[in-house]
Amino acid sequence: MSQPTAIYVDALTVNFSGFKALNNLTFLAEYGGIHGVIGPNGAGKTTLMDVITGITRPTSGTVLLDRKQDILRMSLPERAQAGIGRKFQRPSVFEHLTVRENIALGVRLYPNSLFRELTFGEVEEKNDRVESVMKTISLDRLGDVLAGTLAHGQKQWLEIGMVLARDPKLLMLDEPVAGMSDAERDATADLLERLRSPVRCILLVEHDMKFVGRVSDHVSVLHEGRLLCAGSMDRVTSDPEVIRVYLGR
Repeated sequence: MSQPTAIYVDALTVNFSGFKALNNLTFLAEYGGIHGVIGPNGAGKTTLMDVITGITRPTSGTVLLDRKQDILRMSLPERAQAGIGRKFQRPSVFEHLTVRENIALGVRLYPNSLFRELTFGEVEEKNDRVESVMKTISLDRLGDVLAGTLAHGQKQWLEIGMVLARDPKLLMLDEPVAGMSDAERDATADLLERLRSPVRCILLVEHDMKFVGRVSDHVSVLHEGRLLCAGSMDRVTSDPEVIRVYLGR
């Protein structure tokens, strides 16, 4: 049984001075699972995320959240408030702040209280949220540690936590295990399993094929801005065109 569609992309094109980073791309990802996006460098993976988050304006096409909200008409803050969250490839935590303070910055936007004074009950609720997120990302014992002193993998988890604090319905992760040790990769896989939810879609862009195959329910392969193949990891890695243009075997 298919799940509700979280993000729907139709005929999406991004043209950079004659180079089509996305070329009439049609793509969708559903709630309840982890959707891997793979492909060679320049395939359009990051550009797709940039369009969804509002960093890049497309030349043409449609992007719908829940198949009804036209996010191309939304500002960047409106997209965040609608439930779109993204962790970028390089961790960008506030190194001079503690783990707890970094998470608290994300919680300020949860659910929508950035520009008003919080009541006592709301403060308590948000403090509870901070503690819950730290536990989820396995940094609850490091709440008072400066973020700048964390190991590389821990910084990656902290940035995921900062995004998770806003309780996004669409959580986009750009190469979350880049530069990690095997142990950190295993811990990140366990973290993504904990983040699964019937009301959340996790969109994962990653070059580590083993990791993508381990955690993803569905995989889409992009090539030259188009959808080349989609399905299970076994299906896409046995597709002749995927082998020819990406796997090289």
